[in-house]
Amino acid sequence: MNYSRINTIGGWLCFSVAALTYILTLDQSVSFWDCGEFISSAFRMEVVHQPGAPIVSMIQRLFSALAFGDKTKVAYFVNIASAPCKRRNDFVFILDHYRFGKENSD
Repeated sequence: MNYSRINTIGGWLCFSVAALTYILTLDQSVSFWDCGEFISSAFRMEVVHQPGAPIVSMIQRLFSALAFGDKTKVAYFVNIASAPCKRRNDFVFILDHYRFGKENSD
């Protein structure tokens, strides 16, 4: 296997383990701080904070639709929406770490 393939497998492995851990330890309802604000804005398609939150609200709205009208499950599915977004950052960090490590070792 070449170095690039090992890096990609390592990145996906870190992504999968981190996402699974995050989802298994997920809060079933509203957490502390402003989570309730984001959950209600995603469910009602409102804008919370400018300029970046509208995209987050749209992604979370897609996940809140998975509750199929059960308002007691909306918070859970909106919290699940955070898992792939946050774990994507882990994936990119691991790949960058491998890439910069390889460049500095040459």
